[in-house]
Amino acid sequence: MLADFDVADPVTMQFSDTAPGNSVIDVIQDSDQTSLVGVSQLAEQTPITLIVSAGPLPTVAGQTLDAAKATVEQAGLVLGATDAREFSDTVPVDSVVRLEPTTTPVRTGDTVNLVLSKGPELFAIPDVTGQTINEATATLEAAGFAVADPGVLDAFRDVYRVKATNPAPGEMKAKGTTVQITSFGP
Repeated sequence: MLADFDVADPVTMQFSDTAPGNSVIDVIQDSDQTSLVGVSQLAEQTPITLIVSAGPLPTVAGQTLDAAKATVEQAGLVLGATDAREFSDTVPVDSVVRLEPTTTPVRTGDTVNLVLSKGPELFAIPDVTGQTINEATATLEAAGFAVADPGVLDAFRDVYRVKATNPAPGEMKAKGTTVQITSFGP
């Protein structure tokens, strides 16, 4: 019975992906911060703190920095650094890729950082001018690009050579970009 203990007020809220919000996750002894889960006996009036689930960490992926800041603050967290950036094929430039806790477990009042998107990583289109269509296709696909059907019969793809590509060689594009090959005869 909790009446027999000195329960800290307010309780400590901790984020959890598995425990429903407002359910008790743990009980800790205030003197040494050890968990009392599984402890069968404890002296009366022992100072304890209830660790209560705040539910999962807020979802900020894809949000603008301002929206993510508001979400973090509404969850009772403190916004830390926002200068980390990484490439993302799915999150627009300057939007939030993810939230990075600075402590584990994460409790209300803790600091979290945000990682922002640099957009997709860009790569140079390889120069395949003069290669056969099959060679050029293999080179472009190995570099991570898609190749549009050049409209040349299979029998001629090892004979016809590449005259140009669109995008042009050296242009910086995201992997998966479709490259159009212009060919000419042997």
